[in-house]
Amino acid sequence: MKNWPDKTPAMGVCVRLKTPWYHGWNIVGLSIAMQMAALGVMANCFSFFLEGWSREFGMPVSTLVLAIALFSLPNAFLAPVAGWAVEKFTARRVLLAGLFGVVACSVLIGFATKGWHIIAIYMLLFPVAVTASTGIPGQTIVARWFVHRRGFAFSLCALGLVIAGVVYPPLVVSLIGSVGWRWTWWIFAAGHLVIVGTLGYLILRDRPGPEDGTHYVPAAVADDQPAEGTSGISFRDVVKRRNFWLVLGAFGPAMLANNALVNNFAPFVTQRGLALSEAAFLLAVLNIAAVVGKLAAGLLADRYGNRLPMVLLTSLGLIGVVILVFAHGAIPLTAGFIALGMSQGLWVMLASGIASEFGSFDFPRAFALASGATVITVMSAPITAYVDEATGSYTVALLVLSAFGVAGVVASALFRDRPVEKLRPV
Repeated sequence: MKNWPDKTPAMGVCVRLKTPWYHGWNIVGLSIAMQMAALGVMANCFSFFLEGWSREFGMPVSTLVLAIALFSLPNAFLAPVAGWAVEKFTARRVLLAGLFGVVACSVLIGFATKGWHIIAIYMLLFPVAVTASTGIPGQTIVARWFVHRRGFAFSLCALGLVIAGVVYPPLVVSLIGSVGWRWTWWIFAAGHLVIVGTLGYLILRDRPGPEDGTHYVPAAVADDQPAEGTSGISFRDVVKRRNFWLVLGAFGPAMLANNALVNNFAPFVTQRGLALSEAAFLLAVLNIAAVVGKLAAGLLADRYGNRLPMVLLTSLGLIGVVILVFAHGAIPLTAGFIALGMSQGLWVMLASGIASEFGSFDFPRAFALASGATVITVMSAPITAYVDEATGSYTVALLVLSAFGVAGVVASALFRDRPVEKLRPV
């Protein structure tokens, strides 16, 4: 494979960015940038636009909030489509098309004249664009560039949403105050198109070539993977694999608990005797713990395989929920939320476990199916809120989540890694 240009069908010439380090780390960095571009404004900063939209469109905030709630529903159906698209059109094309879709949606938001326009864009257009520019295509291309250090690469990719939550809010608030909410969307659309789009064009390649070396992907693995084509595994074959269900069984309970408590955070904390200002501090603690959990998950997976970090993270999720069943006051609540937040490292283990079981070529189809199945975890939040309204306490819901947590620990303990091909000596 030559150093310049790389021809890919229907995409013209792919100019290669040359760096002194392994190009796979450029892919990881771009994956983080793609997540930030896709979710930074539309998800992390959604609440900052509500007051302006409500005032201008004469629509109550409670109705406008439906936009972000309805956004997540189509993802269960779009995940398998994204897996198919990666195989049919290559991850590079899907990611770039998804980014352009996000930019187009942002421009359309700026032209909205009624509240239902916002809701329709969030429900019908954003899910397609965001699915194409984040999770499945992004994780697929990273899986192809890493066998060695794959867990760490996945853990870095999982930080995109967290970084966006730190970087974007102050910029959005400042722009809304200076130029209004419409121009805020248009400015970010232009910035994402020019900056992230250009980097994507320069950086994205679906898989490493011989000139990239064998430090992270063994030659045998690279040679066995065709450049294009459909996965050799069917969805039926995926669901027959024991490890597929064990990964989901480990991931599901902890994410049910995280979704239930994060989306009921303020009322839960105030019910346990703390003020809203203390709730905000605890939420920051949980997010910091999530960062630590994600980074630790990747590092441990690279060193010890997937089972040990899965057992540790599912156990932390269980311990966190059990503590929160009985916790009243700042110290026990802090301990519970630290343990629960660290269990979010299971997002990394979901990708790492699927990659270990199915390999980089069959990864997109298997990961798409797993991602679609995990959408059900968002339902724990409204169910938990309903239980609280019916009983006057979150205790019953937390006890049920604790029982699920035990099942998650058992599932993670039963997971078995497949052997990884040895790398050539450096």
